[in-house]
Parts: sequence; structure tokens; C-alpha cells
Amino acid sequence: GFLAYAYPTAGKGTLGLTYNQLVSEGFEKVTIQTDNSGNIVGLQTIGTFSDEQRALGFSWGKAISEQIDLGVNSKFLTRKLDTSADSHIGMDITTIMRLMARYQAGLGLHNVLSMKSGDTDDTLPLTFRLGNNFQLIRNKLSVGLDLESSQRSGMSWRFGGEYWVLNWIAFRFGLQGDPGSAQGPREMNFGAGLHYQNFSLDLANAIHALGLTTRFSASWRFGTS
Repeated sequence: GFLAYAYPTAGKGTLGLTYNQLVSEGFEKVTIQTDNSGNIVGLQTIGTFSDEQRALGFSWGKAISEQIDLGVNSKFLTRKLDTSADSHIGMDITTIMRLMARYQAGLGLHNVLSMKSGDTDDTLPLTFRLGNNFQLIRNKLSVGLDLESSQRSGMSWRFGGEYWVLNWIAFRFGLQGDPGSAQGPREMNFGAGLHYQNFSLDLANAIHALGLTTRFSASWRFGTS
């Protein structure tokens, strides 16, 4: 589940609040007995356990000039797997630069500040992201290319596009992968979006190693801009 709210202020930037949670329940919990060779000779079910992950974020963003926007995000993450639990606090700094009439670039430094507590050794990795966005065909087509470098997982890339066939319907596609991988893209996406007045509905399908995942979201814009 995901929920986000943005509140624009008069000349002091925009404030944002996000909440995200991933919960999977009903995993079987067992104990095993082994012989002297390590072979399993007995198995007993002792209940179930769950995997719970939640994130709460507070954001601020502002246009500091006609060409540059600046944003700061603080986040609080909690995780629980059976009886193990930890929590993390992090901060991100991002900027968007309008370098040409139809070209924007974004820079992001994630987990600049990071604190943790709990019974795991996990930490939030310092991550650098570079985004590029091109507007084509009278701004009906948007094409994006993102590069990401993380302390933990190395380099990855994302490529995608959005084309508004009419003013109320758009088609989208996306690819995600690792440079130099011989297995091709890690994930492929395709979907569509519908827009009517202040309401939007978006649907996306992702094809990956675990099969097919469907995601959908609804948006409502209200108040004066």
C-alpha cells in the first residue's frame, strides 16, 4: 500500500508526506530434527510468521530559480521478520535542472545521513542517481533514462517512455537492468494511464524472474494550483 500527499505553500515551497507498507503474512514456521550426518529426519510445524516493512517520509521542495528545483526528503523505515526487527532513519537530497526547452536532468544523493537500530547489521547504502528526461513530438512523448550507483549493489539503469495518444489516455513502457548483464533486462514494464479532469487512474504490468506483477494507482488533484 502507498499513500502520498503534497501541499504547495505561497512562496515557501511544497511540503510532502508519504507512507508505504509491504506486508506478507502466513509463512509456515517449522522446526527440524537431523541425524549425525545432517539429514532431516523430522519436521514439525510450530505456527506462522510475517514479513512487515513500513516507511514514512517527510519532504520539502522549491524552485530556487527558473532552471533549478531543490528537494530534501527525510524518511523513517521499520522492518520486522518473525521476531527480528530493526529501524532506519535516512535523508535524501535531489535537484532537477531544466537545461533546454525539452530536456531536464535530475541528480539525487540518497541516504546522505543514515542512522539505525535493531538486531540486524543492515544499513542504508549511499546511492547516487542521475535522471534524464526528453520531450518529443510536441511534448506528447516523454523518454527517460536513469542511472543508479549504490554502495551495495553497484550500477543499474532504467529506461522508459510515456506517449499521450489523446489528452485523456497515455501508453507507457519501461526496462530495468544492470550494465554488462548477459541475461538481458531484469524487469520489463508496460501499462496505460487515464486522465479525466482532476482524476487519474494508472495501470502497469511488470515481467520479471518471479512472473507477472500488476500495479494500479488512483490520483485526485484538488484545490487551487
